[in-house]
Amino acid sequence: MVSLNTDEFVTMYKGRPPVISYQDRKAVLEAVRFVDRVVPNTGGPDSRPTIRSVNPSIVAIDTGWAKLDYYAQMGFTQAWLDSEGILLCYLPRLEGISTTEIRERL
Repeated sequence: MVSLNTDEFVTMYKGRPPVISYQDRKAVLEAVRFVDRVVPNTGGPDSRPTIRSVNPSIVAIDTGWAKLDYYAQMGFTQAWLDSEGILLCYLPRLEGISTTEIRERL
């Protein structure tokens, strides 16, 4: 199961709507054979309720967040992740698919 930020969440955080809509991002994730279900992150600035509903052992994000305050965006701390038994894992960023790069091509 994967929790995916809604368009409203992305707009609130970035100050502009996403280039790729929630429905399109969801369709891409649903096409991944390891993903059995996609749920919206509806917690607003506090993602803990959605994370708890998914009950993950891992939260995976791309390495682009290594320089940003991912914890503040999602509304949790490392201590909270540790208390929930959740590992925060950074995945390599893929070239050519960031919002900035997509906007530049458009």
